[in-house]
Amino acid sequence: MTPEDLQRVACEYLTPENRTLYALLPAGAAPKLSTVAELTIEHPIQLFVMSSGLRLLVKEDHRLPFVQFRVVFKGGVLAESARNNGLTHLTAKLLLKGTRSRSAVDIAKEIESVGGSIDSFAGNNSFGASAEVLSEDFDTGLGLVADVLLEPAFPAAEVERERQLQLANLKSQKDQLLKSAGIAMRRALFGETGYGLDVLGAEASVKKLQVTDLEAFHRKLVVPNNCVVAVYGDVNPAAVHAAVERAFSRWKGVVALAPCRGPTAQGGEACPGNSR
Repeated sequence: MTPEDLQRVACEYLTPENRTLYALLPAGAAPKLSTVAELTIEHPIQLFVMSSGLRLLVKEDHRLPFVQFRVVFKGGVLAESARNNGLTHLTAKLLLKGTRSRSAVDIAKEIESVGGSIDSFAGNNSFGASAEVLSEDFDTGLGLVADVLLEPAFPAAEVERERQLQLANLKSQKDQLLKSAGIAMRRALFGETGYGLDVLGAEASVKKLQVTDLEAFHRKLVVPNNCVVAVYGDVNPAAVHAAVERAFSRWKGVVALAPCRGPTAQGGEACPGNSR
Protein backbone atom coordinates (compact mmCIF):
# COMPACT_ATOMS: atom_id res chain seq x y z
CA MET A 1 0.00 0.00 0.00
CA THR A 2 1.01 3.61 -0.53
CA PRO A 3 0.01 6.84 1.26
CA GLU A 4 -2.06 7.68 -1.80
CA ASP A 5 -4.07 4.45 -1.35
CA LEU A 6 -4.87 5.37 2.25
CA GLN A 7 -5.82 8.93 1.29
CA ARG A 8 -8.11 7.68 -1.47
CA VAL A 9 -9.95 5.29 0.87
CA ALA A 10 -10.20 7.93 3.62
CA CYS A 11 -11.69 10.47 1.22
CA GLU A 12 -14.23 7.92 0.02
CA TYR A 13 -15.48 6.68 3.40
CA LEU A 14 -14.60 9.25 6.07
CA THR A 15 -17.22 11.79 5.03
CA PRO A 16 -19.87 13.73 6.99
CA GLU A 17 -22.61 11.82 5.18
CA ASN A 18 -21.14 8.53 6.32
CA ARG A 19 -20.69 9.58 9.94
CA THR A 20 -22.65 8.52 13.02
CA LEU A 21 -22.16 10.76 16.07
CA TYR A 22 -22.86 9.52 19.61
CA ALA A 23 -22.99 11.94 22.57
CA LEU A 24 -23.92 11.68 26.26
CA LEU A 25 -25.55 14.98 27.21
CA PRO A 26 -27.33 16.44 30.27
CA ALA A 27 -31.13 16.14 30.34
CA GLY A 28 -32.74 18.75 28.12
CA ALA A 29 -29.54 19.47 26.19
CA ALA A 30 -30.11 17.03 23.33
CA PRO A 31 -30.04 18.65 19.88
CA LYS A 32 -33.03 18.48 17.58
CA LEU A 33 -33.15 15.24 15.65
CA SER A 34 -33.08 15.19 11.89
CA THR A 35 -34.33 12.10 10.10
CA VAL A 36 -33.62 10.78 6.65
CA ALA A 37 -36.17 8.53 5.03
CA GLU A 38 -34.65 5.32 3.75
CA LEU A 39 -36.56 3.03 1.43
CA THR A 40 -36.24 -0.66 2.31
CA ILE A 41 -38.04 -3.49 0.60
CA GLU A 42 -39.27 -6.29 2.84
CA HIS A 43 -38.89 -9.59 1.01
CA PRO A 44 -40.97 -12.58 2.12
CA ILE A 45 -39.38 -15.84 3.23
CA GLN A 46 -39.35 -18.32 0.36
CA LEU A 47 -39.69 -22.07 0.88
CA PHE A 48 -38.15 -24.59 -1.51
CA VAL A 49 -38.81 -28.31 -1.01
CA MET A 50 -36.35 -30.56 -2.81
CA SER A 51 -36.93 -34.05 -4.14
CA SER A 52 -34.82 -35.53 -1.32
CA GLY A 53 -37.18 -34.03 1.27
CA LEU A 54 -34.78 -31.25 2.24
CA ARG A 55 -36.57 -27.99 3.02
CA LEU A 56 -34.83 -24.68 2.23
CA LEU A 57 -35.90 -21.30 3.63
CA VAL A 58 -34.46 -18.18 1.97
CA LYS A 59 -34.89 -14.60 3.19
CA GLU A 60 -33.54 -11.84 0.95
CA ASP A 61 -32.26 -8.79 2.88
CA HIS A 62 -29.76 -6.42 1.26
CA ARG A 63 -29.35 -3.93 4.12
CA LEU A 64 -26.00 -5.43 5.13
CA PRO A 65 -23.50 -7.50 3.07
CA PHE A 66 -23.81 -10.64 5.20
CA VAL A 67 -25.21 -14.14 4.75
CA GLN A 68 -26.28 -16.38 7.61
CA PHE A 69 -26.69 -20.15 7.31
CA ARG A 70 -28.51 -22.33 9.83
CA VAL A 71 -29.09 -26.05 9.35
CA VAL A 72 -31.42 -27.74 11.85
CA PHE A 73 -32.33 -31.39 12.46
CA LYS A 74 -34.98 -32.86 14.73
CA GLY A 75 -33.30 -34.62 17.60
CA GLY A 76 -31.95 -33.49 20.94
CA VAL A 77 -32.99 -35.26 24.13
CA LEU A 78 -36.19 -36.37 22.38
CA ALA A 79 -34.04 -38.75 20.32
CA GLU A 80 -32.05 -40.07 23.28
CA SER A 81 -32.53 -42.56 26.09
CA ALA A 82 -31.03 -42.88 29.56
CA ARG A 83 -28.46 -45.26 28.06
CA ASN A 84 -27.07 -42.77 25.49
CA ASN A 85 -28.02 -39.44 27.10
CA GLY A 86 -25.59 -36.72 25.98
CA LEU A 87 -25.10 -38.26 22.53
CA THR A 88 -26.63 -35.33 20.62
CA HIS A 89 -24.45 -32.76 22.37
CA LEU A 90 -21.26 -34.77 21.81
CA THR A 91 -22.13 -35.42 18.16
CA ALA A 92 -22.80 -31.73 17.52
CA LYS A 93 -19.45 -30.73 19.04
CA LEU A 94 -17.61 -33.27 16.87
CA LEU A 95 -19.08 -31.86 13.64
CA LEU A 96 -16.46 -29.10 13.73
CA LYS A 97 -13.57 -31.34 14.79
CA GLY A 98 -12.68 -32.70 11.38
CA THR A 99 -14.17 -34.10 8.18
CA ARG A 100 -12.88 -36.57 5.60
CA SER A 101 -11.15 -33.72 3.75
CA ARG A 102 -10.50 -31.09 6.45
CA SER A 103 -9.01 -31.17 9.94
CA ALA A 104 -10.40 -29.05 12.77
CA VAL A 105 -7.55 -26.60 12.15
CA ASP A 106 -8.38 -26.45 8.43
CA ILE A 107 -12.03 -25.64 9.21
CA ALA A 108 -11.05 -22.89 11.63
CA LYS A 109 -8.48 -21.36 9.27
CA GLU A 110 -10.80 -21.39 6.28
CA ILE A 111 -13.71 -19.67 8.02
CA GLU A 112 -11.49 -17.18 9.84
CA SER A 113 -9.60 -16.30 6.65
CA VAL A 114 -12.80 -14.70 5.31
CA GLY A 115 -13.75 -13.10 8.63
CA GLY A 116 -16.64 -15.49 9.14
CA SER A 117 -17.81 -17.76 11.93
CA ILE A 118 -19.12 -21.31 12.18
CA ASP A 119 -20.60 -23.16 15.14
CA SER A 120 -22.68 -26.18 16.08
CA PHE A 121 -25.47 -26.57 18.62
CA ALA A 122 -27.65 -29.13 20.37
CA GLY A 123 -30.68 -28.77 22.59
CA ASN A 124 -33.88 -30.39 23.78
CA ASN A 125 -35.55 -30.71 20.38
CA SER A 126 -32.88 -30.22 17.72
CA PHE A 127 -29.23 -30.00 16.74
CA GLY A 128 -27.29 -28.62 13.81
CA ALA A 129 -24.80 -26.02 12.64
CA SER A 130 -24.72 -22.33 11.77
CA ALA A 131 -22.36 -20.00 9.94
CA GLU A 132 -22.05 -16.36 8.95
CA VAL A 133 -19.92 -14.86 6.16
CA LEU A 134 -19.80 -11.82 3.93
CA SER A 135 -22.06 -12.20 0.91
CA GLU A 136 -19.03 -12.34 -1.39
CA ASP A 137 -17.88 -15.46 0.50
CA PHE A 138 -21.21 -17.30 0.11
CA ASP A 139 -19.64 -20.31 -1.62
CA THR A 140 -17.03 -20.73 1.12
CA GLY A 141 -19.66 -20.63 3.84
CA LEU A 142 -22.01 -23.05 2.13
CA GLY A 143 -19.18 -25.44 1.27
CA LEU A 144 -17.97 -25.59 4.88
CA VAL A 145 -21.47 -26.08 6.29
CA ALA A 146 -22.17 -28.91 3.84
CA ASP A 147 -18.82 -30.58 4.58
CA VAL A 148 -19.10 -30.57 8.39
CA LEU A 149 -22.65 -31.91 8.22
CA LEU A 150 -22.27 -34.57 5.56
CA GLU A 151 -18.67 -35.78 6.02
CA PRO A 152 -17.71 -35.67 9.71
CA ALA A 153 -14.75 -37.91 10.53
CA PHE A 154 -15.30 -38.23 14.31
CA PRO A 155 -11.55 -38.55 15.09
CA ALA A 156 -11.07 -40.71 18.19
CA ALA A 157 -8.71 -38.23 19.86
CA GLU A 158 -11.18 -35.37 19.37
CA VAL A 159 -14.05 -37.51 20.66
CA GLU A 160 -12.13 -38.20 23.85
CA ARG A 161 -11.19 -34.54 24.28
CA GLU A 162 -14.80 -33.37 23.86
CA ARG A 163 -16.01 -36.15 26.16
CA GLN A 164 -13.74 -34.86 28.94
CA LEU A 165 -15.01 -31.30 28.40
CA GLN A 166 -18.60 -32.52 28.55
CA LEU A 167 -17.91 -34.43 31.78
CA ALA A 168 -16.26 -31.33 33.25
CA ASN A 169 -19.33 -29.24 32.36
CA LEU A 170 -21.57 -31.84 34.00
CA LYS A 171 -19.49 -31.68 37.17
CA SER A 172 -19.48 -27.87 37.07
CA GLN A 173 -23.25 -27.54 36.80
CA LYS A 174 -23.70 -29.55 40.00
CA ASP A 175 -22.47 -26.42 41.81
CA GLN A 176 -25.21 -24.31 40.20
CA LEU A 177 -28.25 -24.42 42.47
CA LEU A 178 -30.82 -23.20 39.95
CA LYS A 179 -29.56 -25.53 37.21
CA SER A 180 -29.56 -28.54 39.52
CA ALA A 181 -33.09 -27.76 40.70
CA GLY A 182 -34.28 -27.47 37.09
CA ILE A 183 -32.78 -30.85 36.18
CA ALA A 184 -34.40 -32.47 39.23
CA MET A 185 -37.77 -30.93 38.35
CA ARG A 186 -37.60 -32.20 34.77
CA ARG A 187 -36.68 -35.68 35.93
CA ALA A 188 -39.63 -35.67 38.36
CA LEU A 189 -42.04 -34.52 35.64
CA PHE A 190 -40.91 -36.67 32.72
CA GLY A 191 -38.87 -39.53 34.16
CA GLU A 192 -35.80 -40.88 32.36
CA THR A 193 -37.05 -40.05 28.88
CA GLY A 194 -37.57 -37.02 26.65
CA TYR A 195 -37.45 -33.75 28.55
CA GLY A 196 -36.53 -35.61 31.70
CA LEU A 197 -33.00 -35.96 30.30
CA ASP A 198 -30.28 -33.33 30.51
CA VAL A 199 -28.87 -31.98 27.24
CA LEU A 200 -25.33 -32.55 28.56
CA GLY A 201 -26.22 -36.12 29.49
CA ALA A 202 -25.22 -38.01 32.61
CA GLU A 203 -21.71 -38.97 33.68
CA ALA A 204 -22.40 -42.69 33.36
CA SER A 205 -23.87 -42.47 29.84
CA VAL A 206 -21.32 -39.97 28.48
CA LYS A 207 -18.41 -42.15 29.65
CA LYS A 208 -19.79 -45.10 27.66
CA LEU A 209 -20.33 -43.28 24.33
CA GLN A 210 -18.14 -44.59 21.51
CA VAL A 211 -17.25 -43.36 18.03
CA THR A 212 -19.60 -46.01 16.61
CA ASP A 213 -22.48 -44.48 18.60
CA LEU A 214 -21.82 -41.07 17.06
CA GLU A 215 -21.57 -42.53 13.56
CA ALA A 216 -24.84 -44.46 13.97
CA PHE A 217 -26.61 -41.37 15.34
CA HIS A 218 -25.33 -39.32 12.40
CA ARG A 219 -26.46 -41.90 9.81
CA LYS A 220 -29.91 -42.11 11.40
CA LEU A 221 -30.79 -38.43 11.85
CA VAL A 222 -28.56 -36.40 9.52
CA VAL A 223 -30.73 -37.09 6.49
CA PRO A 224 -32.52 -34.74 4.06
CA ASN A 225 -36.10 -35.29 5.18
CA ASN A 226 -35.12 -34.51 8.78
CA CYS A 227 -33.50 -31.21 7.86
CA VAL A 228 -34.34 -27.54 7.33
CA VAL A 229 -31.71 -25.23 5.82
CA ALA A 230 -32.20 -21.48 6.30
CA VAL A 231 -30.18 -18.92 4.34
CA TYR A 232 -30.87 -15.28 5.19
CA GLY A 233 -29.15 -12.11 4.06
CA ASP A 234 -27.69 -10.39 1.03
CA VAL A 235 -28.62 -13.14 -1.45
CA ASN A 236 -30.66 -13.93 -4.53
CA PRO A 237 -33.19 -16.68 -3.69
CA ALA A 238 -32.98 -18.41 -7.07
CA ALA A 239 -29.17 -18.48 -6.89
CA VAL A 240 -29.28 -19.82 -3.32
CA HIS A 241 -31.70 -22.57 -4.35
CA ALA A 242 -29.41 -23.66 -7.19
CA ALA A 243 -26.30 -23.55 -4.96
CA VAL A 244 -27.90 -25.60 -2.18
CA GLU A 245 -29.13 -28.14 -4.76
CA ARG A 246 -25.54 -28.56 -5.96
CA ALA A 247 -24.01 -28.69 -2.49
CA PHE A 248 -26.42 -31.37 -1.25
CA SER A 249 -27.10 -33.16 -4.54
CA ARG A 250 -25.59 -36.48 -3.39
CA TRP A 251 -27.24 -36.42 0.02
CA LYS A 252 -29.53 -39.42 0.40
CA GLY A 253 -31.34 -41.17 3.20
CA VAL A 254 -34.64 -41.13 5.03
CA VAL A 255 -35.03 -40.68 8.75
CA ALA A 256 -35.65 -44.07 10.34
CA LEU A 257 -37.45 -42.80 13.43
CA ALA A 258 -41.05 -41.67 13.74
CA PRO A 259 -41.24 -37.90 14.28
CA CYS A 260 -40.75 -37.05 17.95
CA ARG A 261 -43.82 -35.87 19.81
CA GLY A 262 -43.82 -33.86 23.00
CA PRO A 263 -43.16 -36.10 26.00
CA THR A 264 -45.97 -36.79 28.40
CA ALA A 265 -45.65 -36.15 32.10
CA GLN A 266 -44.80 -38.84 34.64
CA GLY A 267 -42.31 -40.60 32.39
CA GLY A 268 -44.50 -41.09 29.32
CA GLU A 269 -42.69 -42.13 26.17
CA ALA A 270 -41.64 -39.22 23.97
CA CYS A 271 -40.48 -41.04 20.86
CA PRO A 272 -41.94 -44.51 20.33
CA GLY A 273 -39.21 -47.08 19.81
CA ASN A 274 -36.48 -44.64 20.80
CA SER A 275 -36.78 -43.87 24.49
CA ARG A 276 -35.51 -47.20 25.83
